[in-house]
Amino acid sequence: MSRSNLAGVDLSGRDDLYYSKFRYADLRGANLGGAELRGAQLAGAKLQGANLTCARMVRADLAGADLDGASMRYADLAKADLTQAGLHNTDLRGAMLQQADLTGAYLRRTDLRRASLRDANLSQIAEMQGVRIDRRAHEQGNLHYRSSSEVHIEEEDPDDDPPTEASL
Repeated sequence: MSRSNLAGVDLSGRDDLYYSKFRYADLRGANLGGAELRGAQLAGAKLQGANLTCARMVRADLAGADLDGASMRYADLAKADLTQAGLHNTDLRGAMLQQADLTGAYLRRTDLRRASLRDANLSQIAEMQGVRIDRRAHEQGNLHYRSSSEVHIEEEDPDDDPPTEASL
């Protein structure tokens, strides 16, 4: 399915998409909420506005993917490759990014509150502007930034609960 036009497709909850090949595919506005995408190849994919809430994307290749405006709340992105990914206006609240590689990623108005950043590679972010993060995630991550305008450290919101299966 590499380079396919799958814009707007509903693949939510699918448990058979692990190791799928979606390289350079057009998945704008697609619903992949709760999908099993472990090891999926999504390098260079267009995922603007896609729903990836609660998607299981362990070891997924998202290098160079455009995730502008995507919802990735509570997605499992452990050990995922997000090098040079566009994460503008991306909602990563509660996402698991342990050991994920964000080298060269573009983070503008990205929401990382409640995200787990333990051992994530955040040392060479290409762009960081208006990133929202809570104190716990900030302490876990190894964020390097030049000014306080790049990152907004906030208190954790206790009312921000994970989505339910029915809401995907």
